[in-house]
Amino acid sequence: MAEGLCKLTGQAGRFVKSHIIPQALTRASSNVPLVQAGEGRPPVKRWSSWYDAALVTRPGENILADHDSWGVRELRRLRLIWSSWNGRPALDAPIVPEHEDRPYRGYRVIDTDAPRLRRFLLSLLWRAAETRLPDFAHIVLEEAEREALRQAVLQVTPAPPGLFPITLIQLSTMGLRHNMAPIRDVKLVPRPAPLPPEELPILRFFLDGLIVYFHLNAPEGFASRLGSLILGTTERTSVITIPFEESLQLTNMVAVAHESELRFPREIDRLFGKWGHHENNP
Repeated sequence: MAEGLCKLTGQAGRFVKSHIIPQALTRASSNVPLVQAGEGRPPVKRWSSWYDAALVTRPGENILADHDSWGVRELRRLRLIWSSWNGRPALDAPIVPEHEDRPYRGYRVIDTDAPRLRRFLLSLLWRAAETRLPDFAHIVLEEAEREALRQAVLQVTPAPPGLFPITLIQLSTMGLRHNMAPIRDVKLVPRPAPLPPEELPILRFFLDGLIVYFHLNAPEGFASRLGSLILGTTERTSVITIPFEESLQLTNMVAVAHESELRFPREIDRLFGKWGHHENNP
């Protein structure tokens, strides 16, 4: 490995391979690879998730690994990710039905160490913003924002709920196993009539059935206004739930698969083979 300055600690040393998103959240099944496609590039097989070989040195990777170890265990404990369902086709946990004042299908309430879970998730955002891998080109932040994230990951300064406010959305039924690189999107937040919905830019991460929204340029008071829907604002957190079959995640998968098949039909046939078109396509 090459040597240089660790982007997390700022110390010189030899770089080590570092996953942008923990491998436990982006792992292929035992006999079927993941397929990486989209952005106008030909699809390729992947047996491992994205990693950067010029991001951190060993001390920096140790810090990230600590965040990852705790974060993945916590997501599994809370059954927020598909791999924690032990093969069940749907989430086995209480879901509160939708209310007329809540514009989503339902939600569940979780108890967690919110500051620590925020640090773990913010560490993923920091990695995605710092890496030069082309799959993360949508994650562009200002230098001051990246520095605030770095300080939060190092636990030099606290990560208050207003720093990139986080909303969690869980896919409550099992879908096709796949990876999807983070994207920049716009979220519509309902407002009292006759006001139109408020448009807020977000960064959208997919983690094995869990979708994480990082809000950008959130107005003052935004986190407190949304209350339990923002991780760390209240003692308990509300996680929005939606079946995979009704989710934007499925819509995105279909769009990418269609685009890939139209542009690279031979590559699609070669990669999928006996599994057929679109299976496990991110």
